[in-house]
Amino acid sequence: MYGVMYVTETGEMPPRETDENIPEKRRTDQVALTGSGHPWPTRLPMVYRTFLPECGPAGIAVGMENGVSYAWDAGPCRLRYAWRGGFLDMAENWAGKGAELAEPAGEIFYQAGPEFPIRIGAPNSLPTAEFRGYSLVDGYPTLRYTLDGIAVAERILPYGETGFRRWFRIEEAPADVWIQLTTPSGVAVAIDKGRKEGDFQRLTPVEAADFTFFVGTEKTPSR
Repeated sequence: MYGVMYVTETGEMPPRETDENIPEKRRTDQVALTGSGHPWPTRLPMVYRTFLPECGPAGIAVGMENGVSYAWDAGPCRLRYAWRGGFLDMAENWAGKGAELAEPAGEIFYQAGPEFPIRIGAPNSLPTAEFRGYSLVDGYPTLRYTLDGIAVAERILPYGETGFRRWFRIEEAPADVWIQLTTPSGVAVAIDKGRKEGDFQRLTPVEAADFTFFVGTEKTPSR
């Protein structure tokens, strides 16, 4: 809800049409939520906790400075998809009581695979994930969760003009870490540590303590 409240003894208030305490889009009679629904200009990066398509109820949407945005699901602790163009269209969500989904205002170009991509110990060992929250640094969240009790930190940042990079820290992994390489059509991926084995990148516990997953759409990401 966006508006302004005045406490007055006279009952006089400034006309809504000229009240600079009210967002410009709300000063006229055309106050219905239209377009993106944002009453103020969006300033990237932005983080919204909202209901998103193909996400559980704990969705996190992040708009990045290069025009790429992503949806991260805090329930299963995983990236769902990324899009480029606008950030979020909140019009339907904000017009009601939150039951409607916020919609990505752009083209989805990266869709994560159906299974959790990080495995510890063996490529077929699906972990149990538990969300631990996040902290903001320069407007971008560092997402924290555990995989089978092992602490993980993940931070997603812009990469070039059309991609993104996922930095990971997996503390004290007891065995090698396997990263499933999902490559949608027109998308190139690369990891700066480890070696490729089939559909996975295999990292030693030392390598897993600090590695980056690059996703690009123009050319193969450099390592």
